[in-house]
Amino acid sequence: MWNFKRIAFLGAAILALGFYIHYSDRHSHEASESRIRSRKILLLPDKNQINSLVIEKKGRDPIEVKKEGARWWIEKPFRYEAEDLVVDGLLSALTLTTWERSFSAGDVNLEEMGLDRPDQKITVTLTTSAGLEKKRLLIGREVPTGKYVYARWEESGEVYMLYDQFARSFDKSFYALRKKRIFEIAADEIYAVDVALEGRNFILIKRNGKWQAVAREPVAMELAKVETFLSDLTNLYAKEFLDGMDTKNPDLGLAGHKYAINLTKRDGTSLTLWVGKENKEKEAFYGLKEGEQAVLLIPAQKIKDLPRSVNFFRQREESAKKLELEKVRIEKAGKAASLVKVGGKWQFEAGQMQSAEKLNQAVSELIGYLQDEDFGEPDIEIKRPPFHSSAISVKLLTPDKKMQEYTFYKKDNTIVAKIPSQPGFCRLDENVWNEVDQYFQQVSNSRKV
Repeated sequence: MWNFKRIAFLGAAILALGFYIHYSDRHSHEASESRIRSRKILLLPDKNQINSLVIEKKGRDPIEVKKEGARWWIEKPFRYEAEDLVVDGLLSALTLTTWERSFSAGDVNLEEMGLDRPDQKITVTLTTSAGLEKKRLLIGREVPTGKYVYARWEESGEVYMLYDQFARSFDKSFYALRKKRIFEIAADEIYAVDVALEGRNFILIKRNGKWQAVAREPVAMELAKVETFLSDLTNLYAKEFLDGMDTKNPDLGLAGHKYAINLTKRDGTSLTLWVGKENKEKEAFYGLKEGEQAVLLIPAQKIKDLPRSVNFFRQREESAKKLELEKVRIEKAGKAASLVKVGGKWQFEAGQMQSAEKLNQAVSELIGYLQDEDFGEPDIEIKRPPFHSSAISVKLLTPDKKMQEYTFYKKDNTIVAKIPSQPGFCRLDENVWNEVDQYFQQVSNSRKV
């Protein structure tokens, strides 16, 4: 039988065991943390002590980043705002990386380790109580067994084995370190947007918390489209930087400051991106941020995907009916196809066809594209179509014999169009011509040979 003394003894033993486990675990944890701290290659109480970094890689220009206030700036090879998150990652790599093994520099062959003339160097400037202090880390060759690299602080008597991932994290290009986001602003901070591009021209303003269009007549805005548009603008990035290029070079189309995207904050300050000519080889437009000298390359598709006018944001009633049509005629370069609707499906007015389903689908999609696409506002500078241009004409005829005619003209890289109900000509992108031409080809190919 269990008596009181045995129960008391067992309870005391359990308490003693629990205390021992707790103490051992705590001691082990503290010892582990102490061991990790002692193995860090750069032991600092705060990584904010790092004032600047110089990254040197054989065959490349050195890159220097320096802290100014709360932000990081690239000082060399060109001054430009740095990507804070990328720099912060480098600081973390320096202050958190631990060495796997260490050797006395006097006991090893530094030349064999690649530490006598290292290909990679990292110079760190620290802010200390005594002032600024510089330390240079030399990165040598990969360890023969792989996975690690040799490293040592200049003037230090120790050589370390570090994970090779550390060396790769500092193998950064100038492009990787510089800030690539064009508009450094959150969407909810934008008060007004002014888009003045070739074939795209509109202004949006936020009043009393609601977005409105500056237009001849009130436009009921579709909020989801406005939010998507603002998100696209604030996530616009430069794909390449053309440092040293003269911004006045006429080939860039930036000298006259003709086309721009301007975002205005509520405090009245603004961010402006000047947009120049298209570089088709690079699939980009030349760009220049207001107040800067570095020419940017902006992804062409991002610019071409921007709305052409406020019509893009206009609310569409789901109950709105499409225009009823009985005949469609599409013509290009003397070749024409006339189509009529029979039994709810489109077919050639005369002649047979290879694929009735494909033809009906192509014609239906063409009509939908013409009726739904935002072709923008007329360009007052265009008085007539380009001379000797190619043309695609699409005529839509209703049962009551009312006709809508769309005519697209192409001359080299210039695309203009005459749209129903528009008083002039619209300037368009080549992708619009390609879209309409594709439908023409699909219709033509449906005719039986």
